[in-house]
Amino acid sequence: MSPLKPEIPRELEVPDLSATQIRQITPIVFAKNKRIRGDVLFVLGSSGGDWKAVAELFHQKLAPIVLVNGLTGKKYDETGQPLAHYIKDELINFGVPPSVILTQDKSTNTLEDVKFGKELLKQHGIDPKTILFVSKSHHSGRVLLTLKHFFPKTYLYAVTYDATYDGRNVAAKNWWKYPTSKSRVYGEYIRIQTYSARGDIAKPS
Repeated sequence: MSPLKPEIPRELEVPDLSATQIRQITPIVFAKNKRIRGDVLFVLGSSGGDWKAVAELFHQKLAPIVLVNGLTGKKYDETGQPLAHYIKDELINFGVPPSVILTQDKSTNTLEDVKFGKELLKQHGIDPKTILFVSKSHHSGRVLLTLKHFFPKTYLYAVTYDATYDGRNVAAKNWWKYPTSKSRVYGEYIRIQTYSARGDIAKPS
C-alpha cells in the first residue's frame, strides 16, 4: 500500500459556487497548454497517464531529456513497482530510447516529484532554462506553481490531458457540471491555497 495518505482528500465536499467563483477557480487549477521546445520533458507521476502521447512529444523533438517521477500510486499498490519505472517501461514501449530517460523513483507527492526531480537533474549537470511538463489538466495549476517555487528563473510550459472519473472527463470547460469532477477540482483549489499560504509552492497570480 502507499505509505502516505494525502493531506487533503482527493475529493471534498463542495459548497455552492457562484459563476464568479467558477471563473476565479478555473485558471488557477487549470494551466494553459502551450507546446514549446524545452530542455527537459518533466513527467509527473500518474498511474493513468497517456504515455503514448508523452512519447510523441519526445519524437516531435520537443525535449532531448525525459524525466519521469514517482514512487507511489495505483500501480505501486498493485505491483510494488515504483511508478516511475512503470512510466519508463511504457515510454520505451513507445520508442523512447532508455538513454534519454531519467528516473526519479523516491517521491510520494507532487512537491517531492519536483524537489527530487530537481535534485536528479542537478546530479546529471542539467540546469534547464525551459521545462515542458506533462500532467493531468486539473493537476496542472498546482504543478506549475510547484515548479515555479523550485525553478523560479526557468520558463515553464504545460502539456495536459484530461483525467476521467466516473465516466466524466475533468475538463476546464465544464468541471463544475458533474459531482466528481467538481469535487476533484475544488480539492485542487484548496490544495493550492493551503500549500501556497505556507510557502511550499508559489502563489497564484
